[in-house]
Amino acid sequence: MNVFRRTYLKLILISASFTIIFFFFCNLMIEYILNANMKLVCDVYYDQVSSKIRNDIILLQSANEYLTENEVIINYLKEAKEAKENLKEGRKEVLEEVNQIERILKTITFAETINIVDLENKSLFANGREKEGFDIQERPWYDDKLFTLDNNFSKITDKHIDYSSGKTSISIVSLIYDSKNPQKEDKPIGAAIMDIYVENLLNYIDNSFYTGVLETEIYEKNIKVEDLDLDYDKYNIYINEEILNNGEYLVFKFDKSTLINASITMESLENMRYVLWFVGAAISVLLFISIRLSFNSALVSINKLKEILEKLNNKDYFIDNKNEFRQLEMLADTLNKSFDDKIQELIYFDDLTELPNRKMLENICEQLIEKKEKFALIFIDLNKFKYINDVFGHIVGDEYLKKFSSIIDEAVKEKGVFTRYSGDEFILVYENYRNNKELLQFYEENIIKKFVKPIVINSKLTMEIGFSSGCAIYPKDGETFEELIKKSDFMMYVNKKKTINRKIAFFDESMYEGLLYSERVKEELKYALDRSELYLTYQPIVTQYNKVAKAEALLRWYNKNLGFIPPDKFIKHLEETRQIVAVGYWIIEEVCKNIETFKYDGKDVQVSINISPLQIMLKDFIPTVKEIIRNYGVEYSQLCFEITENVLLENKDVVSDNIKMLQGLGIKIALDDFGTGYSSFNYLRNYKLDILKIDKIFLKDNKDLDYDIIDRIKQLAHILNMEVIMEGVETKEQFEEMKRIQIDYLQGYLFSKPLSLEEFKAFLENYNKK
Repeated sequence: MNVFRRTYLKLILISASFTIIFFFFCNLMIEYILNANMKLVCDVYYDQVSSKIRNDIILLQSANEYLTENEVIINYLKEAKEAKENLKEGRKEVLEEVNQIERILKTITFAETINIVDLENKSLFANGREKEGFDIQERPWYDDKLFTLDNNFSKITDKHIDYSSGKTSISIVSLIYDSKNPQKEDKPIGAAIMDIYVENLLNYIDNSFYTGVLETEIYEKNIKVEDLDLDYDKYNIYINEEILNNGEYLVFKFDKSTLINASITMESLENMRYVLWFVGAAISVLLFISIRLSFNSALVSINKLKEILEKLNNKDYFIDNKNEFRQLEMLADTLNKSFDDKIQELIYFDDLTELPNRKMLENICEQLIEKKEKFALIFIDLNKFKYINDVFGHIVGDEYLKKFSSIIDEAVKEKGVFTRYSGDEFILVYENYRNNKELLQFYEENIIKKFVKPIVINSKLTMEIGFSSGCAIYPKDGETFEELIKKSDFMMYVNKKKTINRKIAFFDESMYEGLLYSERVKEELKYALDRSELYLTYQPIVTQYNKVAKAEALLRWYNKNLGFIPPDKFIKHLEETRQIVAVGYWIIEEVCKNIETFKYDGKDVQVSINISPLQIMLKDFIPTVKEIIRNYGVEYSQLCFEITENVLLENKDVVSDNIKMLQGLGIKIALDDFGTGYSSFNYLRNYKLDILKIDKIFLKDNKDLDYDIIDRIKQLAHILNMEVIMEGVETKEQFEEMKRIQIDYLQGYLFSKPLSLEEFKAFLENYNKK
């Protein structure tokens, strides 16, 4: 029996039953039943429509948020800052991304266009066209509170007049950030705005109520509920403050008069007694006809929904044994879930590899953390993937990623979830973690063995797949998702830096603390010079006769937060950030400021200053040095600049020219740490330096062979007319050997440690002459 025949039979039975009821309870009971039925219909429909609208708006918000994380849109907004006139292809790609979401959301009839706003250039991208002069702050719904990181979720604006159409609208606004993990000081670069025309939304709600007349209205949030002018006698009224979630009210007004299918005017109970059967029969017929007409469209809709679902899911739905109301409910729920599944697939899964994406990864980890279940988070990064893209092209690169993903995804099986984090970075969530040994056994047997032999990428290409892995364990290594990502990423980077292929590196607290300390040093170092935290110490350099002749100025740093930081912990950071240039000039100035007070036996003490390779390669280095020295009236011969082999290896004309000009002025040039690098005398011959400083490594073992090597270096240096300074002299035995070899100058803790300015002055006055 089909749906229509079964429904008509039910209607006949309902009409007959109604006649009997009407006969016994008369007009008063009929009116009571009609009112109760009317209230029930209103309650049921209100629950259904409010739930449906709420779910639809949540779905629209999810789709809008998906666009804010879309790399095509983010890249377009970033590129728009620099090359706005050359973004035609970028606009096309953005339009395709927006159209894709709009096609999926076509079933939500009140959802209108999706616009992308460029906050930097104040432009609006809508319907494939860009409109200049769109200042989002001038929109009537704009609120500064929308544009804070604490509110980094989709928001529904107040009712306003739409910029493009002039219609009354509300909008869903989602902010777009440049950074993956934005900080509070970060500003959004754009926004995704989904327009909803108020008239369409209200018509959608009103027209879907097929039993009577529904009049839906939106009231502004500054109006109190008790102040609303509502006619409760004429309407069944429902007020909802949660659907829009922007402070405005949705008011549903069901017209009572249209819900009453028939009315009877009875002059008296006696008259009613004679016409009761006739009236009851008439009402039954009218009830049958009205219900049939009212529900005919619903029955047609059931059949159409069944056809849509069968096409969408490729399967039949056998629900004929259910009543038509249950059928309609089941089909509507199923249809809603089908479209939700499509949205979920876009939001939570990677398009290329079909793996769960970063958003899904975070959800998975948060659920495990909430349940206090131990798990391992393994960060995997492909090696040389950029090389593969550059040499073989992005199509092969995509095939490479898909092959790698499918192999590991299959290998993981029931032990966890494999996800694509970004680009060539992947995360393996290993569930039910017990210990490192068990995890290593699984990793080696199920993952590493899969990549021992070259992998077939396509019909023309077979290659080895290499990757680096780092692991962090919850809760041992971190109690939040962000901590686990940072720490596993750090260990992956350690392996990558050491070129350790495929093996897994478990989190090492000491290494990580070292990294954090290094980052703190970098941060504090930015302000060290401005805060006057840097200072100089001076280490004496004596002759073989134990007379002070020279000194070396050494940079030191004391920070109020970190205390004393050894030079080997911060000098390299000065080089990396180019701060060494400003610090280097400061050192020269400090030495020139005090050098006139350095006297030993009435003679000037020459001071050596370490010069960075970055400094000596600057074209304005010589003029700046001359200006500093001239300001303090210092003799050029009182200064010696120490350089390292790295400077000579640059082999640049500017280096050679600067060295010659410095020597021409009278400044001595010394080569520091000789013996630790290439130590080529060819460099010394070509550059004609003045002083050679032999590294203390040759005094480490106090062997005769080492002393012979020092002697030979000295002889070669003297042939090249270079003075020799031996570093690291710490014992009497070493001093006597250096005197025997006749080294020109000696430096080390045997004579003095590096001294502060005042200590060094006192040292020069009190040093015992021998």
